[in-house]
Amino acid sequence: FGSSAFATALPSAVWRVRGRVDWCIPATESITWEVFATGGWQDEKDRLWNTDGSRPLGNQWADVHVRLRLDLSNSWSVAPFVQGQFSRTLDEDGFSSSKNFFFGGGAETYLHLGESVSLHGYYSYLDNENRPSIRIDEDLHGQHMFYLGMVLRLGATRR
Repeated sequence: FGSSAFATALPSAVWRVRGRVDWCIPATESITWEVFATGGWQDEKDRLWNTDGSRPLGNQWADVHVRLRLDLSNSWSVAPFVQGQFSRTLDEDGFSSSKNFFFGGGAETYLHLGESVSLHGYYSYLDNENRPSIRIDEDLHGQHMFYLGMVLRLGATRR
């Protein structure tokens, strides 16, 4: 694994710890604070997991969203949010590391057209270029993410 000048074998065993917290705090009948936090700490030798592009890179990482969900009516909700990320990545020499903090924000909205169909919009900006892919046909990442789609519930009702 690696170049011909610096080749190593993948480790035979590694350890991984992950955590997630979803906390909803009602403020009024139509306003709710939401805190979503995920994080992980992996073995420094775990090269495959530490370079997973679906979350912040590194062997130590955290991703936190603080949202204010506003229910504007029975069928429309808007949730502006701020986001912060922490990432600790090993440098190329394998001994030193870099710690990075990233900040951003955005908004998410739902327009419920009934119990089984909703329109969903999402926009976010984060100053971390390593984010989940924004294209389905190529591996393209970006600081801005925008999504507009439809949620169709079969055999279920909206929450």
